[in-house]
Amino acid sequence: MGRRKKDIVWPEVPITGWASKGKALAKVEGMAVFVQGAVPGDVADLRVMKQRKKYAEAKAIRLHTLSPDRVEPFCAHFGVCGGCKWQDLAYEKQLAFKHQEVVDQLERLGGLDLPEVPPTLASPRTTHYRNKLEFTAGSSRWFTTEELQDLGDIADRTALGFHIPQRFDRILEVTECHLQPEPSNSIRQFVARHARAHGFTFYDAREHTGFLRNLTVRTATTGEVMVMLHLGHEDVSAREALLDALVAEFPQLTSVLWVINPKRNDTIWDLDVHTFHGRDHIVEELPDGPGGAPLKFRIGPKTFFQT
Repeated sequence: MGRRKKDIVWPEVPITGWASKGKALAKVEGMAVFVQGAVPGDVADLRVMKQRKKYAEAKAIRLHTLSPDRVEPFCAHFGVCGGCKWQDLAYEKQLAFKHQEVVDQLERLGGLDLPEVPPTLASPRTTHYRNKLEFTAGSSRWFTTEELQDLGDIADRTALGFHIPQRFDRILEVTECHLQPEPSNSIRQFVARHARAHGFTFYDAREHTGFLRNLTVRTATTGEVMVMLHLGHEDVSAREALLDALVAEFPQLTSVLWVINPKRNDTIWDLDVHTFHGRDHIVEELPDGPGGAPLKFRIGPKTFFQT
């Protein structure tokens, strides 16, 4: 019997380029290898995760040489939660990769003959730029190795945060997310504390049971904030106690909403959303409208607005 793919390790492989979906690119015996956990310029030992005739997928398990383009990630959850995959790569290099990917997609894959493509425009902000985040409540928390060592016997396995990649049932408890401005982090932390203190059940994605299911926070540059609680079933006293406490803690909230979702999926398009406090929408403004006036957008709980 041959070795399992996870036991195959290629030593000291130079990482030579970028690939899509936050992965880097290497070549082993002429075969393209898509690498997780490395950036161009690294030299790393790679553990094979999947191998096909013309390509392989691998994970960097040891770095021998660090790329000069590496930077220190600013998020404590980098590499675990699955978001912000290039956070360890200098921003100017991220922009160069985005430019290269657009050109490759249109020319190499699309077969188009393009004029010179201008550089990718840089954002003035690399943190706290998103206007919407949806956090998931779960009864099966994902613990890091460090947490398991520190916590010992774990009684509380609830979490309010993000799904672990490729694990629909495991949720990473987020202490601070750098994607959205305040009061997003404070709201998430408050809801989690209140739910635990009052013995609320967190959603079980396998059994489809539990009270607290999701939390959506929308923020606007106008300062307006929308919060929506997604609940797995109705419990009037628990729901009103949580919503009352939320409004008392954050009186600046523009819109506080709730929805009961008993379905097996998280979509709410076909469900009734109820207003508990304030308006049923927030207003966002973007510059450079007609005559220099800002463009105003009315954003509701089901509105698609680029995040």
